[in-house]
Amino acid sequence: MKLNKKNKFIIQFNEANFSLIKKYVDKYPLDGLKKILDSSTVIHTTSENEYDKLEPWIQWYSFYSNLKFSEHKVLHLGDCLKTSHKLFTEELSINGNDVGIFGSMNLRPFYKYKIYIPDAWTNSRSDSSFSSRIITSTLKQIINKNTKLSLSMSNVIGIFLLIGIPRSLQSIKIVIKSLKFFFLKSRAELASLFDYFFTIYSLKRSVNNKLDISFIFMNGLAHVQHHYMLNSEFVGGTNPSWYVDKNKDPVLNSIKIYDELFKYLFKKYGNSSEIWIITGLTQYPYENPIFYWRFDNHYKVLSNFLKFKFTVNPRMTRDFEIVVDKSENLIKVYDFLKNAKILDGRSVSSAFGHIDKVNNNSIFSSFIYEKEQKDICLSYNEITIPLYNLISFVAIKNGGHDNRGWVYSNKKEINDIDHTKIWNLSDLIFKTNSHLQTN
Repeated sequence: MKLNKKNKFIIQFNEANFSLIKKYVDKYPLDGLKKILDSSTVIHTTSENEYDKLEPWIQWYSFYSNLKFSEHKVLHLGDCLKTSHKLFTEELSINGNDVGIFGSMNLRPFYKYKIYIPDAWTNSRSDSSFSSRIITSTLKQIINKNTKLSLSMSNVIGIFLLIGIPRSLQSIKIVIKSLKFFFLKSRAELASLFDYFFTIYSLKRSVNNKLDISFIFMNGLAHVQHHYMLNSEFVGGTNPSWYVDKNKDPVLNSIKIYDELFKYLFKKYGNSSEIWIITGLTQYPYENPIFYWRFDNHYKVLSNFLKFKFTVNPRMTRDFEIVVDKSENLIKVYDFLKNAKILDGRSVSSAFGHIDKVNNNSIFSSFIYEKEQKDICLSYNEITIPLYNLISFVAIKNGGHDNRGWVYSNKKEINDIDHTKIWNLSDLIFKTNSHLQTN
């Protein structure tokens, strides 16, 4: 059906922990986030019960498809390109609504989307507009190379497109903060600021293109929680002093940036638009942090061991997919991934985990080395190579996934539903079905 009411902004605030956010709101003047907590509609979501199914790309695909994992079987980021399930986002477009997709995780392209910017990890093209193409390139390069914090000329052009011309004192202050945090290489603040600029860019393009529905994805706070949650004043934990000052709270610094963003959102669009803020799932703090490393060039490393034609598709943080031309070589890839070892001078451990055959020509895996030491070697059969100059430290992981999620909206009609499964949520937002399942 064609929607006749206010245009909708679906803000996918990935993995945001509103239990933690509330503690900050109770202590600090965070009016933008407080407005979310005071929303007319509040719904709690849950999803899968098995931990290995609690990945954001699985939960978001469940949201789009109205299917639980056992029904859609989408396990990896990027698998959306291999499916043919009916997605409600596509149905909305087919029914005459102008839909914009701005970085939505694991959501495939569709010919009727008015605007389509894919997530940074899925190998799909944007719509053909110059703005979408340059922003897509910027997203992919900056996010997938965040360990280096380096910029190309196309990145700079993309960032200028995101930022636009500062027209207010607040905008100028945010730009100055961005430059400061870039020179200081403050990843937590930069992740949040990137969300800030990307969201404002998406909102402006939505309005300029008169879209009916816009899906806008923000992943910065998920990154900050994963990698700095133990430094939160409300969590209590420790990270190495070289990683983050024990007296610094990157979560608070990040939340202050989101507060400015949401103040802007509600002031500018709160009265004219229907706003939905959805977390998908959330995170809980680990007792002990885990070190994450990533290959600088996956092909350069793996070609030392795989002596046949293959390609590598890097995914989020440690994950990657190997694709072979000849299916018989997949057995060799599997054996390598299963038996390759990390040598750190004192012990031997598996190099790869989460190994999963995607199809007859493709296999998914993760680089699972989790210690602090960088002077290590990768060994398989008779070949051993040093990794010191081939890997980069990504972060220390502070949190794991929790199947709880939050939904907040300024829509006032929904007041009798306070709990649902993530795969039933679109029914509540768009009334796509005549009956609703809430358990």
